[in-house]
Amino acid sequence: MPERLEKTEEAQLKGFSANSDTDHVQSEIQECRESGLLKDLLKPPRGNETTTPFLPALILTNDNNQSTVSEKPKSLDEIIRSNERVFDPDRDGEISQKELAHAASNPALDKNVLAAIVALTKNYAALADLNNESIVFSKSLTLKDVDEFCKLANNSERNGSQKELMDSVDLAMKQTVNQADNVNRDLFGKDNEISPKAVQQGGIGDCSFLAVLAGMASTASGRESIRNMIEPDGDGYVVKFPNGDTTRVVKPTAAELTLYAGNNGNGMWPAILEKAYGQVLSQKYNKDVNAPQLAADGCEKYGPMNTLTGDKPCVQTIEPSKMIDEELHEALIMMSRNAMVVTAGTGPNVDAMVKDGNQPMAERVDANGNPIEGKEPVAISGFHVYSVERYDPESRSVFLRNPHDGAQLLKVPLSTYRQAFVGMSSVPDERMVDQPTKYEALKSPNFQRPNVA
Repeated sequence: MPERLEKTEEAQLKGFSANSDTDHVQSEIQECRESGLLKDLLKPPRGNETTTPFLPALILTNDNNQSTVSEKPKSLDEIIRSNERVFDPDRDGEISQKELAHAASNPALDKNVLAAIVALTKNYAALADLNNESIVFSKSLTLKDVDEFCKLANNSERNGSQKELMDSVDLAMKQTVNQADNVNRDLFGKDNEISPKAVQQGGIGDCSFLAVLAGMASTASGRESIRNMIEPDGDGYVVKFPNGDTTRVVKPTAAELTLYAGNNGNGMWPAILEKAYGQVLSQKYNKDVNAPQLAADGCEKYGPMNTLTGDKPCVQTIEPSKMIDEELHEALIMMSRNAMVVTAGTGPNVDAMVKDGNQPMAERVDANGNPIEGKEPVAISGFHVYSVERYDPESRSVFLRNPHDGAQLLKVPLSTYRQAFVGMSSVPDERMVDQPTKYEALKSPNFQRPNVA
């Protein structure tokens, strides 16, 4: 075992990041144990120090909760080399994605270490290609790749792809540190309110789950249901989904909040529910994943609407792209009046429209539906699920939220909506009075659909 690893093994097995070359490791470990507080144990290494920082000076907090500035920003290779037991626990010279995923969920790790974990995870393939001496056919990231990255960091002559990699690593680390230092971590935000603005999809394909959350957060009954699902429990939460599934999760780390469903200051509840949902799927279907959240990737086949509402028999589904405008108009009126949550998904239709030079667009609007000055329209994505917040029958406009940015309200004309969206699902709100519309007549077998050119 390398001497440096022997010295720091106890510290890093406990999840703390420590530099083996300092004389105060043991005392700092004991101090953390006695106080229950995590310290910034990453000290600048003595000797050959890298001169290329990737993080700005970091704002830390002392025992009196006063802000202080760290002595020296940390570089990616410095953090990894000071914490090899965290990044390569089996000491095989490789940093696997499984090792990174497990480390990302460790609440005891220093924010700098979590920032490095995020940077490696988000840029895994690009970093793994840096060392030409890697094992043939192996796509694993190695410590030699880290050394190559250090050389690249100190080389001012970089090509376009190398500069892009450097910027991506820098951004990932800054995002994680900002998540740890500056973002409100209350369950329902500082105002204790549930809002679709809190939904922020991360790097996994669980839009069908998060779109349901955004839709529920837009209605009174949905917000009540969300609040009732989550119960604080020590360092984590017990989540009881309406369909009966129950699990307990540990509070997400800054790394998890950067990699998966994020926290933009409006509450951590989407991230907690995503982690719990992935954990349920992992256990129920024996999914072998590196992190609970990854089990939610591609979750539409597991029925997230049923999990979050418990109303599988009541889910109503229509296909906008197979309807005429008048038919869809009446269906949207009915759903907007009576639904607790409505979601809509795109498919190959969008790709076909783009190919024909007709990219479907959505206008960015404020809460009143008015265009936001200076904000350009955004493209509607294919094979993606949105929440439907409301429908305006007068202007025949559908108001959507993209789970990638729940804070942004989008406005789409009915005709564009009909062409781009292939599926639409809703769960009725039992507390609302059902008001029949012409849609019931349109569903009748006696209804004669007009010829559509």
